[in-house]
Amino acid sequence: MKIYTKTGDRGKTMLLDGNIVDKNDARIEVNGCLDELNTRLGLLRDSDMDPEINLEFIAIQKALFEISATLAVDRSGEMSRFDAAHWDLLVEAMEVRMDYWATILPPLTNFIIPGPNPKVGLVHLARTCCRTAERRLVGLDQLAEIPVQTVVFVNRLSDYLFVWARMVSLREGVDETLWISNP
Repeated sequence: MKIYTKTGDRGKTMLLDGNIVDKNDARIEVNGCLDELNTRLGLLRDSDMDPEINLEFIAIQKALFEISATLAVDRSGEMSRFDAAHWDLLVEAMEVRMDYWATILPPLTNFIIPGPNPKVGLVHLARTCCRTAERRLVGLDQLAEIPVQTVVFVNRLSDYLFVWARMVSLREGVDETLWISNP
């Protein structure tokens, strides 16, 4: 199978169901954001990451592919392969992990300015990319019904990445820079 189809040369692309759409179609925009997020998550996985967390990141990356595949069809409301209970479990697993991390981290009293450590910065880049994907998902949902669990999952993933950034700061011995409003 060839990678190139040449339909992209005219600003078009094909959905999984064979329908041809513009490259700026809302589904393509969401999937582009999810692809970028998935790539950023791949950058976060490294050899010194806790093996258990590494497995969680791989599971999250696979879940993002599942969301992309679900959205890459032109069947509003008909998501026959979408298992809501499965997604609820994935969200719950992230919540359990965040609750555990909260027992380790110092209480959050202010906004945190992202950085300064490169590893922490990469997590914050993934988090902000996740927030962009979430906004695009909400926009798509206004045009075509999508499973609510997709938005819930991506929203919770943003929270998960924020708390993970705090954990990386702690692990790396980096003091978090707090934002304090000027009077």
